[in-house]
Amino acid sequence: MNANNPEVPFIWPDFRYLAGVPYSKPDVQRLLEDSEIILGVVHGLSFYGIDHLKQILTKASSVTSNRNDRSSLHTVKVQLIVTLYPTCPTTSDVLLSLLQLQSKYPNLDVRLVTCDLWARPENTLICYKDNGAIPVILFGSSANFENTSTDNAHLTLGFLPDPLLADQWQKWFDVRWLRAVRLNEERTRIPDLVLPEGTIEAALKWQSYRQLCVMGAQDQHIVEITVDPTTGEIVAKSPDGTPLPTVSSENKLINVSPVYRKLSQLLDLGHLVSVDKSTRLAPFEVPVKPKWFGLETLKQVGSVKRMVSYKISALTEDELKKLENRRKKTSELLELFSFSLADNQRWMPKAAEDLFRNENVRISREAAKILSDLIDGDLDKFLEERRKDVTNDANHMYHDLFPDKNLSDKAIEEIIRAIKARFREAHERPVLPKLSFNRVSLPQPQDSAWKSQLGSALHLLISIVRYPRKARKNGIFFAKGMEAKPLDILKAMNVLNDPFVEVFESFEAKDQAEVELNEIEEIESLDVPVEEKCRLLFKLIGQDITPSGVDNPPPAQGDSRESGHSRTQHTLF
Repeated sequence: MNANNPEVPFIWPDFRYLAGVPYSKPDVQRLLEDSEIILGVVHGLSFYGIDHLKQILTKASSVTSNRNDRSSLHTVKVQLIVTLYPTCPTTSDVLLSLLQLQSKYPNLDVRLVTCDLWARPENTLICYKDNGAIPVILFGSSANFENTSTDNAHLTLGFLPDPLLADQWQKWFDVRWLRAVRLNEERTRIPDLVLPEGTIEAALKWQSYRQLCVMGAQDQHIVEITVDPTTGEIVAKSPDGTPLPTVSSENKLINVSPVYRKLSQLLDLGHLVSVDKSTRLAPFEVPVKPKWFGLETLKQVGSVKRMVSYKISALTEDELKKLENRRKKTSELLELFSFSLADNQRWMPKAAEDLFRNENVRISREAAKILSDLIDGDLDKFLEERRKDVTNDANHMYHDLFPDKNLSDKAIEEIIRAIKARFREAHERPVLPKLSFNRVSLPQPQDSAWKSQLGSALHLLISIVRYPRKARKNGIFFAKGMEAKPLDILKAMNVLNDPFVEVFESFEAKDQAEVELNEIEEIESLDVPVEEKCRLLFKLIGQDITPSGVDNPPPAQGDSRESGHSRTQHTLF
């Protein structure tokens, strides 16, 4: 379990904990503290939960008071529905404390609903890093700001929902919220009710029955349970050593391998990115209709085709080069801030999105300044000054076909009009196109003759492991021309906690990079199953997930979202 954030998806109490294998609890408190929006319905809220809620609000308040450090800015908005029932632990004093918190922190809003004693509602919280991020849903016993329960009869689930499920949860909460009543002083006066005490005779009968169902059963059927720390495989044996079937083995349910789990967790740390071609700025060279030069665009004689095209610009070759270099920077930025997922597919870590956006903005500003300096605030005047050069260049080309003629005034006007439209478009839109950010996941782990289970994931893993080593090999040419510092880029791209990044600047790192790049090539060319190649690559970066190793999944990282980018979900096949 990562020290900073809980690994999602998670289930608690975990099966390893239930089997007696040491396993740390998920840090739900940290997850809540790192969220910017928390919505939920809780029941059984006590002073313990109030203290946890206060810690979350106090931490956010103390962080946001430090306005000089932009990296520290953090706010949390909590909208909470508290379910009340007869004899619940949410007493009048608890509600008063909650009301005081609500009065002190304007970003806390509490509403109340009631239910019958035996209704047994479930707790549910949803946590957003920001309003555009994929949320984490907590459902079950510990999703109520109380301590993470270790009771075997309790269960808490933490997971990243499908976008459709998240949308339905939000709408469900909208209705619950609208129908709940606001917490005020009058509504804190909940009756102080307690369950009636039973008789001694009833207590003895229950103890006897419990002995029959639980303690007696343990004496009669002692089962030895062992759990592999890496694969999670459960092995059960009777007292005489006879293997006992589990429900999973008996029903032949599909098991997820450690490699599959690790790759699946890896994919959750980023997005498949692609260029939104509809937002791409057209080149500064505009096409000219061949008919203006007395030619047909396409002419075919038998099997022979002739295509004719002309382009023209009002810019000098040097001016055009400066602008076109920036207009085409997207591919260079993607090469630096993303990994290859498959042919013509890129995967960007969430942690690198801010760096990518900053470089994107910088390049757009540079292009805008070049245009602004050229036009100097008056596009019509600029084009009028360039009209003579455009006309001469167009006529020079026209003279190749018709030496004694010039292009008509109408053709020249059409060319100038097209150039002007292109400049207006460049002035109104960013030079670089927007990106589409899509969730990507592995397919179901099942045998298939035509579906590739881990092919794209292997390609991504190879790209990730190569990245810092190729960067070290490139030396001063790595990230050249970028505003972001090379080490900051490496850290953002280090989604697997690769130890090579820590020694990147050492003298020995260059030789180490050469050796390990060769090892990567050898692993890629091995005639072994894809899963084994992945296992060897993880081992290369110090994460041994062989049966004798320890599984250390990659840490969860924060999500960020650039305005105007779309996000959907895909499955790798």
